Amino acid sequence: MQLQSDVDVVRSALCCLCYEEEYVARPVHRNHINSFLHQYLTPERADFALETVAFLQEFARLPHGYWYPAPLRQIPWIDASIIIGPHSTEELQRALHLPIKLAGNARVLTDQKTERLPVQNLDDWLDRPPDLAAWGRIAFTRGRLQLVPTMTSGGTIDIYVPTEPSRWIILGSRTRMSDGIYLCRRWLSEHHKPYFLGELRSNRLHAETVLTEDHIRLRYAIDLSQGVRNSYTCRFQQEKVQLKFGYRLPPAERRLMLAMGSSALPDCKSPSFEIPRVFLPAVEFELKRLGLLRGAARA
Repeated sequence: MQLQSDVDVVRSALCCLCYEEEYVARPVHRNHINSFLHQYLTPERADFALETVAFLQEFARLPHGYWYPAPLRQIPWIDASIIIGPHSTEELQRALHLPIKLAGNARVLTDQKTERLPVQNLDDWLDRPPDLAAWGRIAFTRGRLQLVPTMTSGGTIDIYVPTEPSRWIILGSRTRMSDGIYLCRRWLSEHHKPYFLGELRSNRLHAETVLTEDHIRLRYAIDLSQGVRNSYTCRFQQEKVQLKFGYRLPPAERRLMLAMGSSALPDCKSPSFEIPRVFLPAVEFELKRLGLLRGAARA
């Protein structure tokens, strides 16, 4: 795919700009990066690839528009190691003398790891809690301790109820809600829907607290706690497989999918991803931790 080569172009360009000496890096401003990249890529392709390397944590965004290369490291994963770093694939192969291969937008060492690179834990790289159910319980416990009386009356309020067909219920509708704490969202405008934890009493919002956790991951945790099954479908196309999801994945799983494959959007808002077929068992193992199981497959 074109994006993969574009990502390596961006890696090479950023390293060229950031490294004055072989091991001494400096931050580079986005305007300088754009001027350099637009000699080789259209602005749209350059932006897409830049967002990709940032999402993979190969480069860090600094304040005031500066970018800085992240450390080169390996992430052990099942029977492979994911190589995360700012250098192009060709540069890594030449410098490390290892059979590093592309896997989507990331690079992998299959069936081995190297002693020449530092190791980062998979959950640490993904910024993912090891136990979804326990993380969800802690999020609600913390929220209960931080509740304050509701003062705001503006905007329509939706309550997340995964057992309902639409999954969201408008507060004050005909549906009678049990007292308790729920994941809520307040519709202030089409593009501004802040999420929060709210306490309902007698079908009215009594207290609330700002949600500091990822609301997408919390939805999966709620689904898991209530026994709601989420699934995805697979479409097999020779050496590739397309996975399509009902709704967005949390950032951690989106990062893994973007590393192993590709998405129509750089921040993975797309509900579908394409990955190499050989990595499907390992990807499905990680999705199962999120409570996601494969549905009907298509040839």
